[in-house]
Amino acid sequence: MSYSKDFDQLNSRVTFAGYRFSEENFMTMSEYLDASDSGMVRTGNDKEMYTATYNQNFRDAGVSVYLNYTRHTYWDREEQINYNIMLSHYFNMGSIRNVSISMTGYRYEYDNQADKGMYISLSMPWGDNSTVSYNGNYGSGTDSSQVGYFSRVDDATHYQLNVGTSDKHTSVDGYYSHDGSLAQVDLSANYHEGQYTSAGLSLQGGATLTAHGGALHRTQNMGGTRLLIDADGVADVPVEGNGAAVYTNMFGKAVVSDVNNYYRNQAYIDLNRLPENAEATQSVVQATLTEGAIGYRKFAVISGQKAMAVLRLSDGSHPPFGAEVKNDNEQTVGLVDDDGNVYLAGVKPGEHMSVFWSGVAHCDINLPDPLPADLFNGLLLPCQHKGNVAPITSPAVKPAIQEQTQRVTPTEPPTSISVNQ
Repeated sequence: MSYSKDFDQLNSRVTFAGYRFSEENFMTMSEYLDASDSGMVRTGNDKEMYTATYNQNFRDAGVSVYLNYTRHTYWDREEQINYNIMLSHYFNMGSIRNVSISMTGYRYEYDNQADKGMYISLSMPWGDNSTVSYNGNYGSGTDSSQVGYFSRVDDATHYQLNVGTSDKHTSVDGYYSHDGSLAQVDLSANYHEGQYTSAGLSLQGGATLTAHGGALHRTQNMGGTRLLIDADGVADVPVEGNGAAVYTNMFGKAVVSDVNNYYRNQAYIDLNRLPENAEATQSVVQATLTEGAIGYRKFAVISGQKAMAVLRLSDGSHPPFGAEVKNDNEQTVGLVDDDGNVYLAGVKPGEHMSVFWSGVAHCDINLPDPLPADLFNGLLLPCQHKGNVAPITSPAVKPAIQEQTQRVTPTEPPTSISVNQ
């Protein structure tokens, strides 16, 4: 039987559960299977057990209390009585917020022996991404204590160091974990005075190769679902899925392995960490993949330097406002303003570009080789008309009301319609 009751106004809960076997040789199904497989004679046949638990939260004070009492009787040995009490407190200490401390007292019985003691645990934030902790166990016959320091360097890297004593022997251990683009790297080391010293290194990764290209990558499950990313051949582009970012390789490819099956996954470029000479005109892609599938998505990324240029046609005028400058890959790299000025992305020495307006390429520009040292000093770029397209001047701008108003000239003098002539 079991019983549970919540007292919402008091922020508390009471739970009771118990059972009793009326026959000494009764077995549960799991006990029967264990006995059949091992052929061992079972001892300590259960007779009855009941447990009572009480939880109380004091929200305003940041305090919670937990009480548990368990009584276990057997047909062929002495009963066991276990209980524990835990008190935890969350509070702020000056400028340090979210400090937590908990204390647990316990008493457990087994084979006419009692084990009783106390646990103490303290956790305190240290800076923005670090935590200092203390754990102690006293009274169980072997006292132990440990001080730990945990730090998260960034989304992909974290480490922890622990120093402690147990049975008057010193111990030191720690680990380092990094979710890299090529593999997941884990380092660990342990030292226990007078006992042993150990160290370990783990590299977990894989390789994916498709008709669209491939890349080395970290992996969670061998043969699992993953997404091949193409950044238009641009290297070192940071792409994120559900975990830490991966960076495209020298061929502009990367594999996102932390994707879910039968779920709309989203991968995006971290624009804040783009290389200096890269510009993303498309930064988000989505994919829904079956289990074990390899998806493919391509980002529109432009590589090259950035420049402020002035475009001039052969007659000294400039392309109209809103004209698009595109490279040979039909990627828009700039828009012309009122005076023919344009901010260009993806600038490379000697590159050819075309200027479009009214949906047609009207003129071409060729970037100098080598490029000048200062690309933000109004680089003058002549725009040569294409042979099959006649120069088009910008249409005269007229107020909208003028376009919609017609002049009306009366053919006869107006006549009065007043009743008083």
